[in-house]
Amino acid sequence: MNTVPGKQASTGTISVEHTDTVSWLIFDHTGRHNAMSLQMWKELDAALDRISLRSETRVIVLRGAGHRAFMSGADIGGLEGARTNPQAYLDRLDELTRIRGKLASLPQPVVAMIYGYCLGGGLDIAMRADLRIAADTAQFGVPAALLGVAYPAESIERLCRLVGTGNANSILLDGERFDANVALRMGLVNRVVPAEELESYVADYVRKLSNNAPLSMLATKLAVASLGQNAPVDLTAQAKEAEWRCQTSEDSIEGRTAFLAKRSPVFIGR
Repeated sequence: MNTVPGKQASTGTISVEHTDTVSWLIFDHTGRHNAMSLQMWKELDAALDRISLRSETRVIVLRGAGHRAFMSGADIGGLEGARTNPQAYLDRLDELTRIRGKLASLPQPVVAMIYGYCLGGGLDIAMRADLRIAADTAQFGVPAALLGVAYPAESIERLCRLVGTGNANSILLDGERFDANVALRMGLVNRVVPAEELESYVADYVRKLSNNAPLSMLATKLAVASLGQNAPVDLTAQAKEAEWRCQTSEDSIEGRTAFLAKRSPVFIGR
């Protein structure tokens, strides 16, 4: 296990725990339902760099500390600079967009494990994951219209891709919370499980996921990412290259050999 040293409770912290082939990235600001402070954004940026250097990591799990919230959103105290220094505020938004992009572009599958509140900026973070597994007690929503703030356009695009424009309009315009079963029907989450089983379910799920072929999963991630309206032009080329690497890899030989031999494959990521 490797953890990032804690910060003062008033600012929250990001910690990372490694268990074999899985890295657990934990948002810890329990006094504010894991609301994301500016300090936490800085730590998240550094934590993502460290995870990317760990060759053993095949799956990443995002979760909030405790069982009351995945993340209740942004710590709204950080919004005050918008009136006093608009340019600094816009620069800050650009920096947060860069970090969210780094999270979304990780080569490993990313799973969000969602207890409790998943609101506003917390939902934005969860949407950067490839898969979302929620407790049946989870609550979702984007209260931007109730706070007089704008949800990022790129985040709205992600939301529309997941739930359709009709559902996205409902979520964004009325700002109301909705439960995990509604989120499942919309396509916002992939699984809903009883709250008391969530941790064990996710641990078992990501263990199985980590046994899959890394190059195959990366090719899938790149192909899906290339479909976005604002995707970089070269992403399609990257997706095609990843597909070719996958088809000609040692793992593809291992997969076919294991299938014919009726045994479980052992993938090495090349």
